[in-house]
Amino acid sequence: MKALTLWNPWAALVAWGYKTIETRCWETSYRGHIAIHAAARKSGQLRRIAQALPCVTEYGEGYDPVLHGITADYDRLAFGSVVAVGELVTCFQFTESIKYRLSDFELAIGDYTPGRFAWVLDNVRPLSVPVPAKGYQRVWNWTPPDDVDVSLHPTNREAVEDAMYWGMLHEPKE
Repeated sequence: MKALTLWNPWAALVAWGYKTIETRCWETSYRGHIAIHAAARKSGQLRRIAQALPCVTEYGEGYDPVLHGITADYDRLAFGSVVAVGELVTCFQFTESIKYRLSDFELAIGDYTPGRFAWVLDNVRPLSVPVPAKGYQRVWNWTPPDDVDVSLHPTNREAVEDAMYWGMLHEPKE
């Protein structure tokens, strides 16, 4: 299956469903089942970023213990491991015209500079146990061990339709 490596805390945020859009400076034509890999390297800068994230849900409903665990316990996150599986449902170039569709939390945890690409993820679920693996740049191939369940739940049709809508929005060309 295909895999994508992300730095923590972003890999953990994707695994636990707090981050549904990964931003990159390049696009991909790949759509489908994808493993989320947490990069092996830790850094003080990323630790500070993790600790600065608000420990509330994107809807502002108050303290969230899972999010708190991701932000406060950076060194205890899984590194150098596949941490989740999901679906990459679309990829499109980000424009200012769709910024209003994103939550404040999503905007805070991604680089939504115009011209970057939004990779929309759906049906992401954390693996019951992180699987150690060497990560790579770009989309890469990962063979899950036979005893690891990488199955997904049925696709959330509304999320796919939203993703398709986002991908069709373009700012006027000058």
